[in-house]
Amino acid sequence: MTYSVDSAYLEYYKCALKGKYKKADSFLKERGTASTIGIIVCLIAVIFLFSRLISLPFKILAVVVSLLSLKCFTNQIKLLALSFIILIYQPFQLIVHLLSAAVGLINPFIAYQLMQEAYIPLVFLLTYEKKLKENRKAALSYIKITRFFKEKLTRNFDKSPWAIQVAMKTMINEFSESMNAGIVAPLGWMEKFHLFNANPIVLKEDQKELVPILLLNGNYSHQATFLPLLYALENSGNKRAVYTVNLPPNCRDNRLIIEKIEEIKKQFGKEKDDAFKIDAIGHSMGSHCIQEVLMADISFEINRLITVGTPFKNKTLVNKVFDITAKNDVIILERSNLTSIKDRVEIDTGHLGLLFHRESLNAMLTFLKS
Repeated sequence: MTYSVDSAYLEYYKCALKGKYKKADSFLKERGTASTIGIIVCLIAVIFLFSRLISLPFKILAVVVSLLSLKCFTNQIKLLALSFIILIYQPFQLIVHLLSAAVGLINPFIAYQLMQEAYIPLVFLLTYEKKLKENRKAALSYIKITRFFKEKLTRNFDKSPWAIQVAMKTMINEFSESMNAGIVAPLGWMEKFHLFNANPIVLKEDQKELVPILLLNGNYSHQATFLPLLYALENSGNKRAVYTVNLPPNCRDNRLIIEKIEEIKKQFGKEKDDAFKIDAIGHSMGSHCIQEVLMADISFEINRLITVGTPFKNKTLVNKVFDITAKNDVIILERSNLTSIKDRVEIDTGHLGLLFHRESLNAMLTFLKS
């Protein structure tokens, strides 16, 4: 299973149509809004199409380089041909999605079926493309060429203000991921965030016996960037209560985190229990903030801490921490002080990609279950 923003949207659309979220204080209560979700999925597809168009010249160049060097020429041709097939097919998929959004006003179940039928062939094509790319030799010339141009472009912003540096470096190095994060941004600022059972209003009896999970977003980000993880948790059969808190940009006040944990303790009926345990996952700034909270005088215990994209520094919690970093991180260049390989993993992606990459999400799920 690949956990991505667009597949998460499709699954959410499906659950909403079945009435799963009707009792929750959700933003999706009418068919008209369900159709809007269909349009959002369409926008995501447009961005992937745009991203593919941008990368196409590099792929053509990669074929030329591989022909000149007589290395991996066949696989490069396959990758290029596959890209053209996807480019031809994806506009058709977009038309079907838009048609589905219109049909959703009349019959949401038929709309969902149309969306699925259009989506399945694209999944097959993208899966086959991924298999070809996993052959490191086959993609070597393409990777070298794209990295060369990305590094050249990135250096142009080294003297810019920090916020501009981060935005541009992310856009250059992680185009699809940054666009995904931008598309889900409106969901992130929902006052009542219940996507994929996050922030439950009423706890189930079995949830009260399980350790809750708290997700903390990065700088200039929002809780909706955890949409793929929330989807992955639900898809893996997670029964634990999952909570999010929207940390504002450049957050230096950790009271928001402490207040959220107090709110969770109250819901669990453990207001005065200083031994109340919680699992936390922090991305970038969120990881830094939760580490600061843990060094202060706190009224809870950390059960497991997953730091994503920010090096772990608090040596007192070594046995409870799992560190996930990115090989191609252009935002955070430091590395973790964890020495044990079993306590850390490096994913072949970028800073923002850690929230979307399948290996990263699977690593989080595995550690939470350990």
